[in-house]
Amino acid sequence: MRKTTSILCLCLFLLGNVSLLLFQSCKKNAEDPGLSFITRTSRLAGDWELEVYFLIRTEIVETELAFSSIQCDTSSLSGKETIKTIIESQFNKPTLSSTVTETNGSIGTTKLYEIDLDYRLKIDKNGTYNCRGSYEYEDDTQDAIITGNFTIDKNIWFWESSSDDKTAVTFLNFPMINMVDIEANESPIEFVPAQVFDVRKLSNGEIKFQIESARTDTNTVTYQSYALVISGDTINTCAQLDRVSTDINSNSIWTFK
Repeated sequence: MRKTTSILCLCLFLLGNVSLLLFQSCKKNAEDPGLSFITRTSRLAGDWELEVYFLIRTEIVETELAFSSIQCDTSSLSGKETIKTIIESQFNKPTLSSTVTETNGSIGTTKLYEIDLDYRLKIDKNGTYNCRGSYEYEDDTQDAIITGNFTIDKNIWFWESSSDDKTAVTFLNFPMINMVDIEANESPIEFVPAQVFDVRKLSNGEIKFQIESARTDTNTVTYQSYALVISGDTINTCAQLDRVSTDINSNSIWTFK
């Protein structure tokens, strides 16, 4: 009887450990299913449609022009200019609503966009994907209705990092929603060479991707020194300095079903 009880306890112990390992291996993120016998690659593969999308993006560009001395700034050009652009987008199928606000000092403008968007993604287990969709919106600057389609066939995707991790995925030549350059592109879609998504949820019926980034760049250009004659005196060390600093913070969520 004691031997039978010991074997039963051992079996229960081993079963509990196996279940825990399965739970931990399947649940990579808080929103993942607790237990699944389907691999993450198999769960990622399938025909998906974008249901919900959210973006908030802030960009601050500070431009500074300076001279090596006050006397060298003969036209009073030195100073700073700060331009701040905030983009807020919300998509609930089939409408993408976006607000683009740009401020330069105390002066600001706001543009509103209402876009009918269809966005479909097909992912194959063999490492290729297809994406297609369409859009339509009114462009107030041209007083016109802008329509278009986008398609990408048999392009490449792969898991980022190690094959055991599989919490980030990269798509090559991916069609991104881009409201920053919508006027220049005449389209809310722009293809990027490579896009990495953090996989926040991966189940049989839903995928949730996230892109969260913060970047700061500073570019400084110093021009060659030159001589300047002021009231009979020669200043030999005049030089112009241009500095541009860019600070970008962005967070977006893509939910496919």
